[in-house]
Amino acid sequence: MSAAFSDVQPEALLKFVREYPLAWVVPEAKPAAAMLMSLVVETDEEGLPAYLIGHLPKHSPAAKALAEDTSATCLFLGPNAYMQPQWVSQTKWGPTWNFVSLKLGADLALSDDLAAPALQALTTQLEDTKGSAAWSTDQMGERFEQLLKALTGFRAPISSMEPRFKLGQDENETTFDELLAGLGDHPLAGWMSGGR
Repeated sequence: MSAAFSDVQPEALLKFVREYPLAWVVPEAKPAAAMLMSLVVETDEEGLPAYLIGHLPKHSPAAKALAEDTSATCLFLGPNAYMQPQWVSQTKWGPTWNFVSLKLGADLALSDDLAAPALQALTTQLEDTKGSAAWSTDQMGERFEQLLKALTGFRAPISSMEPRFKLGQDENETTFDELLAGLGDHPLAGWMSGGR
């Protein structure tokens, strides 16, 4: 695996998780209990990724597995696309797949008391761009308290972080430009342009 794919600046990691918060939460003791949930990455005082914040349905297989062993891996996948040989003028170039991904390890110690803060953090992140029209959990009234009864949450220190941003870093300039042209307005094109 090319080191160029894993050499990702913290700002790019944070931008990625903000834009693509949906991740597989995979309990290490029981991977079959994995489930998709939206997560938030919280930074430390230096602006580096430090904590993973999220919630789970209290009676889900994932929550039950994590109650016994808190070790988990969270897998994020962002924009991705097949890079077609027809886009490239180099006749011996072979196709590949470009993508943005992140694997985080954390100990997801679950607590019912963290469900509300986790939902509020997620809502704030997702509604952040809407200004005065932003929705908040307060608008749910009593229903929010009812919802919380079925949820548990976590604020887990991140123990490992493995980004893999395969964005054409290994391509020559001509091929890279041809791939970008082939992608057109695909969301991956912006990530490729910013990662060069």
